[in-house]
Amino acid sequence: MIQKIAFCGYAAAGKSEAAKVLVASGWQDHSFGTIIKRRLDGLVKETFGFSAFTENREQKVKIRTLLEQMGECAYDIIFDEYFATMPPRAVNARLVRIKEAEAWKAIGGRIVLIERDHVCAATPWEHDMLSALIESSLIDHTIANNTSIDDLHVAVVGYALTLP
Repeated sequence: MIQKIAFCGYAAAGKSEAAKVLVASGWQDHSFGTIIKRRLDGLVKETFGFSAFTENREQKVKIRTLLEQMGECAYDIIFDEYFATMPPRAVNARLVRIKEAEAWKAIGGRIVLIERDHVCAATPWEHDMLSALIESSLIDHTIANNTSIDDLHVAVVGYALTLP
């Protein structure tokens, strides 16, 4: 049985929401972003007055470029830590780069693109990374998130149940 699902897509497309239903079913949330945010949390708190783990959209906008840059500057270190700490049953709510996708697939993981009408890239970097990932043909499935959260959850669970 496949025990690893990663979601890709633009910010606000519903990746975290899609992951929540799997986490509620016993999967462990495991993403690059968690490592990056943990490494930057003190600096973000000191500089901006809120946590790097914020769920507030306005606050996320303020730190998005910082998180992206940290991910780029320390990519190899974060990559190694990420795959060295991989739990047996993992969901990644923020798969971004081709190297991550290839490594994810190499350990038997599946990649699902979450699309939502009228949601665009938050930054040029995000656009470029997702475009490259889509062109790579590494994505296994696409879920449209254009109705309700319940419908998104049903689609995610339905996909997960079809996996061998």
